[in-house]
Amino acid sequence: MKIKLLFPFIFILLPNLVFSSLIQFEKEYTKFKIYNKENDKIINYIYLKPGEKLKFKTIDVDTLTILSRVTIEEKIAYSYQLKTTGTKKDIKKKIKQSNTSQGLHGERISAYNKTIFVPSVKQSNFQIKNTSSSQLLVRITSKELRNDTRKMAYIKYSPQAYEDEIMIFIGGKSYTYYQPRKGSIQLNLNGPVLLKIISRILLPADSTGKNEYYYQIFEKGEMLNQFFETAGISKKASLDPEENYFPTSGDTNILYLEEGPHELSLVCEPGRDVIFRFYINKSSVEIIQE
Repeated sequence: MKIKLLFPFIFILLPNLVFSSLIQFEKEYTKFKIYNKENDKIINYIYLKPGEKLKFKTIDVDTLTILSRVTIEEKIAYSYQLKTTGTKKDIKKKIKQSNTSQGLHGERISAYNKTIFVPSVKQSNFQIKNTSSSQLLVRITSKELRNDTRKMAYIKYSPQAYEDEIMIFIGGKSYTYYQPRKGSIQLNLNGPVLLKIISRILLPADSTGKNEYYYQIFEKGEMLNQFFETAGISKKASLDPEENYFPTSGDTNILYLEEGPHELSLVCEPGRDVIFRFYINKSSVEIIQE
């Protein structure tokens, strides 16, 4: 069996907003992909710059649901304007950083706010305008639409270079993790591809409470992402019984790599025993039977 990386238009296979006949958008708007760590799903929002407008119409929709977020900056609130026939609403929302979701490039985003609107007629034209100075993320749906998000399928990916392997046991199964120690982990990938990174920190048996750590990802000497995590000793995962260290619960991040070759270096916080396991989305590879 051979595994061969493909380079076709993989973005077609990623989850997209359902442009159903129930909700029709005036044009193709810029998408912003959000990764939810809790349910391992990727969800598309529409990205609106300050002052930018989103136009759409609904057909046979009883109740419209508008989910909105912003990319986190030094602000505590944002606003947008919802306009339809005979109605104009100025909507203001407070910002609270999401504990479960982030952008595919590690962007901090707010938890979603929900606005419910009941159109006065079955067929309505709508306009949403970003009236704040924040980068607005919007998702339009309704109870008539099926769930339009799906869980991605992933397969294990082994790095090209690392310093050590650590075996973690969970529920009677063993999982190989990789450790950079004083150096780095090298990853060579061909995009477009989603790279899922699961990280844990090894702590002494007498550790209590939560521990913070971070790691960085570089490409050609430039830092692409920096992830900060907080974790406590896992109740499910363990090392070899003879070890005096215990792994924390796993923290997951997703990195989207655009089309073309990528040579990545992953570097840990100095003095921290952080271990990693990697996956890539299954739809980015082709399995050929021989």
